Amino acid sequence: MKILVIDDLLQEKIHNALNKEGYTMMYILEPQMIESYIIEFEPDIVLISIRSDSDSCKGMNLIMDINDAFPRLPIVFYNMENDESLNELNDTVKRIVHDLNTPSLPLKRDKQFHHQKSLVR
Repeated sequence: MKILVIDDLLQEKIHNALNKEGYTMMYILEPQMIESYIIEFEPDIVLISIRSDSDSCKGMNLIMDINDAFPRLPIVFYNMENDESLNELNDTVKRIVHDLNTPSLPLKRDKQFHHQKSLVR
């Protein structure tokens, strides 16, 4: 399973938490180049860090662009407040991976939003 992470501050924490699960990860610092990274890396999931100090308008435009170009690509927003947040992100990724690997159980709208309050489809 490949995960593309857009985060300029918490790469090491994210890597340590998700690497235990055997995921292949790529980190990017330039969100404006995301489309080329998605085409090149072909991730199964995109993780995007959100912070209260970030420019939310740019972030929403980025999400809309990703969703328009790759409508079936799961996008998970996260905000690391503490170690519990990291555990919740790890659990969310595990549930999405499980769903992606279970073709007999198609994702339902309510189940998608159960994964993470900020999951975008």
